[in-house]
Formats: sequence, C-alpha cells, structure tokens
Amino acid sequence: MSENPTGFFPRSNPEGQGEQETSFNDKLFLKHTSRSILHIAINMLSISPNTFSTIGKANSKYANQFIFLTYDLTTWAGD
Repeated sequence: MSENPTGFFPRSNPEGQGEQETSFNDKLFLKHTSRSILHIAINMLSISPNTFSTIGKANSKYANQFIFLTYDLTTWAGD
C-alpha cells in the first residue's frame, strides 16, 4: 500500500510514537485559512498544494517533518 495514497499527506504510522515527545520549539508555522460548509472544508484541494509550494520555496530543512493542524473558526471557515 502506498505511503502517500492521497497525493497530499503521507500515511500516519503511529507505531512507537506513544513514547515520543513532540517539541515545537524553534519550529516555523505556516497558516492558511480554508472555506467550509458546516465544518467540511471545500477548498482543501487548492490550499494543500499552495502550502507545500510555500514550504518548498523556503527550502525548509523540515520539509519532510510536518504536522497538519486544523482548527474550525466557525462553521464556515477554518485554519
């Protein structure tokens, strides 16, 4: 099975992560806002490539180490 079946995000592998500690110190954050209808993102297909393009242009040394966090601002928008 492919490690990246959606073409956007690699498949999660939670094995061994229970003992890991995640630190956000010295990490950069990138923020995009999505449009939603009743908490369902409707423009995610345009946001995800833009996000990865921005990371690539920045030559980020963490390009393969990312966490995609979402937050519903309202029923009509999310971050």
